[in-house]
Parts: sequence; C-alpha cells; structure tokens
Amino acid sequence: MSGKGDVVAAVDFGSYATRVLIGRRTPEGMFLITGYGQALSKECVHFGAIQNIQAAAKAFRKALDAARAMSGERIVSVYCGIQGDTVKSNLFEGKVQVENGLVKPEHLIQARKNAELGSVASGSRSIGCIVSEEWLLDNMPVMNPLNMRGNVLTGRIRYTQLSAFLENNLCQCIENEGLTVADFVFTPLAAAYGCLLPEDKKSGAAVVNLGATCSGIVVYQNGKVIEAGAYKWGCGDIINDVASVLRISFAEATELVMDYGINLDLYTDENMPSSQAPPSANDVTIKLSHTVTGAPTTIKKSVLDEIVFLRANELTDQICGTLNEKRLLYALPRGLVITGGGANINNLDRIIYLKSGVETRIGTPLGFQEIPDTIDAPEWTAVTGILTYGFAHRQATGGAPETANSLWAAIWHFIKEYIA
Repeated sequence: MSGKGDVVAAVDFGSYATRVLIGRRTPEGMFLITGYGQALSKECVHFGAIQNIQAAAKAFRKALDAARAMSGERIVSVYCGIQGDTVKSNLFEGKVQVENGLVKPEHLIQARKNAELGSVASGSRSIGCIVSEEWLLDNMPVMNPLNMRGNVLTGRIRYTQLSAFLENNLCQCIENEGLTVADFVFTPLAAAYGCLLPEDKKSGAAVVNLGATCSGIVVYQNGKVIEAGAYKWGCGDIINDVASVLRISFAEATELVMDYGINLDLYTDENMPSSQAPPSANDVTIKLSHTVTGAPTTIKKSVLDEIVFLRANELTDQICGTLNEKRLLYALPRGLVITGGGANINNLDRIIYLKSGVETRIGTPLGFQEIPDTIDAPEWTAVTGILTYGFAHRQATGGAPETANSLWAAIWHFIKEYIA
C-alpha cells in the first residue's frame, strides 16, 4: 500500500491540448509516471484562460479518465499549471527586524509574508516561486541567512499574481470531477522544472515554452529564476496563417506545418531573412484535403514554405526581442531551450540559433526513472514539470500543520533544493 504523498497528479490546460499525468514515488525514492492522457482544448482555452468552461471540463475529464484508467491509482487532488498574459510574475521585497540579532526561521517566514502582501493586487492572489528567493542581511547579499547575525533581513521573492477569474474557472473544471487543487504552478516555470539540468540553472539558460496561443519565457542564472513571463504569441500564429491563406482547416494546416517545417533555404548567407529565394528545381506539389469551396486543391511546397517562413521569422523576432529587451539574450552560457508543442516544428530551433547566435536545443521531459515514449516529447515538458513540483511539495508538506513556522522554513528549503 502506498504511503501518503506517494501518488501525485498534474494538469496543464494548454491552448491546443489539455494534458494530465499521474505519478508515483517508489519505496526507493524514484519517481514513475503511471498514467497519462490528453484531449484537444483549442476551442475552449485561449491565451491561457478558459473561454468555454463546459468544453474545457469535457477535455479535462477525457484526459483525466485516460490517465486514471492507465494508472489505476486513486487521486483526490491535482497540481494545476497557470499561464496567460494576465498572469504576472515579478520580484517583491519584504523586510523584517531581527530581534536579538540572530536570524531564526520565523524571520524568514515573516519576510516572505511581507513580500507577499506587497504582491497582492485587486482581484488576484499570489503564489510564490521558491527557486528565485534572494536574501540580504543588513543590505549584504547572503545565500542562506538562517542562524546568521544581523539587524534587518530583506527577502526578494518572485510571486506570480493569479487573477480570481482564471483561478475560479480552473478550480471549477477540476472540482466538477470531485477533485481539489493541491496548488497552482506558473506554467513557464513548470516547463523549466521539467527540462533543465542543474548545470543549466547554475550557469545560465533560458526556457521558451511555445504553446499554440500563449508562450512563456523563464531565465535562470546562478541557480535562481531572474525572469519569468507569459506572452500572447505562439506556434498557432504560424498554423493560422497557413490555414487562412490556403483556406484549409486548422487541423490540416497543423499537419502541413509539422510535416514540412521551416525551409532554411529561405535564410540568406548574410544572416538576414529572405522570402525571395528561388523555388527549388524539384519543387513538389502538395495535395490539400479539406479546402473550402472554390479554393485550390493543390499547392506548391515553395508557397507553403514562404507562408511558414515569414511567420516563423516573426515569432523568432519576438523571442529574441523579448530577451534582448531585458539584456538577457547574450547572458546565457547554456543557451536557449525550446519546448512546448511549437518545438516540434522542424528547424525552428535552427532559425532561432541563426538569428540570435545563441546555442539552441529542444527540451524534453527529465527527472523520471522511466518516461513512456508517447510523452517523451516537448509538448509534455510543462505538465511533467508540474508533476515534479507536486512531488516536492507533497513530500515536503506530508500533511503536517501549516501553522508551524519551523516546519514551513523546512518545507521552503526542501522544495527549493529539490527543484533546483
């Protein structure tokens, strides 16, 4: 029989698909994925927010049922990812006077609470990001202030502001299935948890989680999160352009983009994009299956290449521009890690590298003893990161009372060390 905290479930309400994972901690302390499921949700989740709660609940139920059937485990709660341009992640500062000049666990707790109070906006609540804590004791940076001597302790802690609208509707979908939300996790952070190595976080790396309509960027340096945000752009922009220009269904446009990817021949030697490259002599004709009445039923691959390239080039500019604006693009010794469904577009990582000059690779799930082949893919990285966080949180809390300050200091330290 499994002990308390051995089984954890996670859900990612994505703008293309909703994905559920169930995992178990073995007696040896290893982590196994025992069940998984997914269902399309592109008609009900947009920019990270639920637009049609009936359809979103149906997608969650379908993914959950598949995961449960495969796992055979009983679950009562799930860890849930959140993202969207309404979700803000920023550093907030909390200060506390240190009585008797010796920093104790309760001082860390109070500093965190004071930082959290400053993070709360009207109509929202905040959730903390433990891996981005920074501490100062009498204005001097310290790694761990516990048991050190000083007069004023300052904590700089990243909090994610979750709107009541987003939280309430995610909870509604989950509670409709008789489950509760164990905790929320900022999805871009979860993607980083799911695919970065410890040396990536220490040396400096960025994770770009490319969804259909919403994407996230997280930057690590010196083992800490120094930037985290969500943006209203994604690989769906490329697919929508193909569907619109060719007058075909979104599903067929998705197949074309994934089958043919980005033609790097349209990128010139001068490292500047060009859509004026001459068609190849062996340009092929592609048959279209689901066009609207009066639309062409075939297209030259060179035409498809140009549509895809132009939007992919724009998407790359958005990624590089966002990082460059914050002066982070060239401060990444471990490079860029592209994950999420958009990472499956062939050559997207290459065009990002060509435009940025920063080493770029595709991120897939890490951190589990065995990962089934079906989910060993970029689109599953975020939900595996949510599951990773869930294991750490569940193992740390273990059902103990939340009022004990010494316990909560230990909990925050445990989760920070586990995920980092």
